[in-house]
Amino acid sequence: MGFSLRSFIAVGLLAVSTLGAADKQQVVDAVSELKAACDAGNAELAAPLIIYRGSDTERRYKKALKASQTEEAAQAMQICRRITQRMGEIHSFGDVLAREKKGVRWFAIEAGHTYRGREKKTVFAFVEIAGKLYLGDID
Repeated sequence: MGFSLRSFIAVGLLAVSTLGAADKQQVVDAVSELKAACDAGNAELAAPLIIYRGSDTERRYKKALKASQTEEAAQAMQICRRITQRMGEIHSFGDVLAREKKGVRWFAIEAGHTYRGREKKTVFAFVEIAGKLYLGDID
């Protein structure tokens, strides 16, 4: 199941809803927890916060990465490098957009940050599994 943030935001506007403050806080907390784990450079902390997108169809978009699996820990650290090398301190969050795709609930939020003296925005997209949010994509 591929996911495109651009299609989530642009094409899926009819199927998108904005969440309330309590739900937004859950997404903000998920971003903050992931960023802290990545800033610490700790695969054991980051992997369980990221959805598995590999070849195992039983786990794809259903389970988190496992830090105990070398390849999955490396995937978590690759995502963390994207976050730590391309993002400064997050100072603002936009609205949360929610969408269901193929039976999976997605939540996207734009995070404002300063990187190399310039204002930037990064979109984090999370998958909800059993009430918990896992990073599914970042743009």
